[in-house]
Amino acid sequence: MGPPMRGFRDIRAVTLGMAVAALVCGAGAGAGALASSKPVKTFHGGSSAVAATAVVPRFDPKDEYMETWTYNAWLDGGWTATVRFVVTNLGPGEKNGTCEARLTTPDGRVLRSHPNFKKDEWIYSEHEFSLKMGENLAGGGPTSWLVKVVGEDGDFSFSLTFTNLIAAWSPRGGDVTFGDGGDEETYHLDIMAPRAAVTGKVTLGGSTTAVKGNGYAHHDRATLASYKYALTWDRFRAYGPTHSVVYLQFITPSKYAFRAVRWLLVAEGSKVVFTDFGYALARSDKRPDTVTSYGYKPPWAWDLEATNPKGKLTGHVTAKAMLVVNDFLKEMNPLERAVVKGFAKPVIYDQRCDYDFTLEPAGGTPVKIAGSTDGCGSSFTNRMK
Repeated sequence: MGPPMRGFRDIRAVTLGMAVAALVCGAGAGAGALASSKPVKTFHGGSSAVAATAVVPRFDPKDEYMETWTYNAWLDGGWTATVRFVVTNLGPGEKNGTCEARLTTPDGRVLRSHPNFKKDEWIYSEHEFSLKMGENLAGGGPTSWLVKVVGEDGDFSFSLTFTNLIAAWSPRGGDVTFGDGGDEETYHLDIMAPRAAVTGKVTLGGSTTAVKGNGYAHHDRATLASYKYALTWDRFRAYGPTHSVVYLQFITPSKYAFRAVRWLLVAEGSKVVFTDFGYALARSDKRPDTVTSYGYKPPWAWDLEATNPKGKLTGHVTAKAMLVVNDFLKEMNPLERAVVKGFAKPVIYDQRCDYDFTLEPAGGTPVKIAGSTDGCGSSFTNRMK
């Protein structure tokens, strides 16, 4: 099986796009732990522009290298689709692939697929973004992206095209650095589609339905296992008739002093009008998870305040319903589960939320941004100490 840290293929849920979120700092680190913590250099690296070749796989020989491409679609009629392609050195071998897919039907059924592929069982292009894992594929960019999924049991499939309504964007170049000197590790993020118009078809039980709606997609790459750099995540994606608000925050473990790493984007139409990387996000109304037995209390409310020379964004988010509780340990085989649960118990919470923001552009007129979204929630990893 190899050394303990490589006895599992990947901590599937513990990612940024995908996204996982909300901190279990409960057994708080003492002053000594914080005093010896490693530095974190949050988003840096340069241009916010994203070229299509930026999301082509860039393999790293480190044992904990992981690269992911995540797609979320909220479709008319009550369909939702989430896809995450993963390439990682975690577990036996190198460049292992996984295609994790989840389809929620209008009547609330949740269908899942997560086949695994060894490095010689999937293919990609070195010159353009194109991945193929079995019958599942992803490609395109930088203004349009295609994803196709065939459930491993043959019970569902879908083909979706994401056409950017907001240009691909990278927060300050997308780089985060953990530690320094000989122990430096890196994380990189590209928002392939901050907001996209999604069109395509879904096939279920032999019946095919044309679908359309809103979508989001991102690409990230890290040289350390995700539970080592993020204990919790909070994510929000809301698409109104005139404005879009998208943000993500994760909290680092004690090794990195529980540092918050975050980005926020507000767009009017296709134009990004406000960004921030130091906003305050307060979680409240924490309710016990009644689905899993891990003792998590995901938040049902958030207050946000962002202020910088370009203006100010303030607002409140209130969860109205829990849509999906995704316990990744339950999806693993017994051997995987026995190993992974010693390091993390990853759970993703997808919620339907109402939001009410006020954007005050510097020198401009305040704008009210309010509505409801299914692109809201948090995730926990609960690293064992």
